[in-house]
Amino acid sequence: MRTMKRLLVSGLLLLTTSIISCAEPVLGVCDILADLDKFSGKIVTIHGRLAPSSDVWLVPTSNCDKEIRVGSLSFQNLVAIRWPSSVIVRAQGIAVPFSEDTSSLRAFNAIVQLESAVHSDIYFTFEAYIWTRNPPLALVHPNSPNTPIGFGHLGSAPAAIVVKRLVKVEFFLKSVLIPEP
Repeated sequence: MRTMKRLLVSGLLLLTTSIISCAEPVLGVCDILADLDKFSGKIVTIHGRLAPSSDVWLVPTSNCDKEIRVGSLSFQNLVAIRWPSSVIVRAQGIAVPFSEDTSSLRAFNAIVQLESAVHSDIYFTFEAYIWTRNPPLALVHPNSPNTPIGFGHLGSAPAAIVVKRLVKVEFFLKSVLIPEP
């Protein structure tokens, strides 16, 4: 058991290196959310912290200066993470100019499953397509302006990303429980 936990910790630390090098400038979640009109429909390299809950989110690594408000609603500073094969992406008819990178998807799913077993902060850098609703008023229901129709669980995100590839993963361990011998 002890050896297995050591291997797990060693394996996690090895994943902190880049999977694929990235020549594009890396933008934070706040950078994207501050200028959704500029980035909507574009492929960018985006970095943020994983925040799984009832959905899988990419959240800022620090507080965003700009609040996303549409009418009386405030949206959370996060983006939903989607893949080209996602039922939601296909149902919405989003035509991304790339196919799914299955090795990135497998790695991502394995890491998300590990996140619940290991107490750590996990940061991802993705090359991804930015998906939002234009104009921003389309983020709320036209007949019920207090009802968000953003992205992710309960429509609470003002944008989503459709992942082209996983560029980098970083783990910052909070604690690892290793029993005494």
